[in-house]
Amino acid sequence: MHFATLLGEFAAGLNNLVNTWNGLGLAPVTVTSAQIEAYQLNVLANGPPASQVAILTQLGLTPAEIQGLANFTGASTTTPDFTFPTDLTSVAVSPANWPLS
Repeated sequence: MHFATLLGEFAAGLNNLVNTWNGLGLAPVTVTSAQIEAYQLNVLANGPPASQVAILTQLGLTPAEIQGLANFTGASTTTPDFTFPTDLTSVAVSPANWPLS
């Protein structure tokens, strides 16, 4: 699968998630930048939560790959507040805007 196709599938999946969330009548959930930063610092200090490690392991990731994701998770220096699911389809989180270098 080409990377561009994968990004398109990902964007479609996010739209589907948002539509399902809204269709169920669930209220948006806002996560503050302070909560995100606390999570990032916790992941950097302690690694991902066990539940996430279990899921990533089931998906076939190696311990080194999981640690790489943990390092990436904590690498952000500025994180805006985020409202789920509304912001999933915003321009800011669009795969087209992801830094790939």
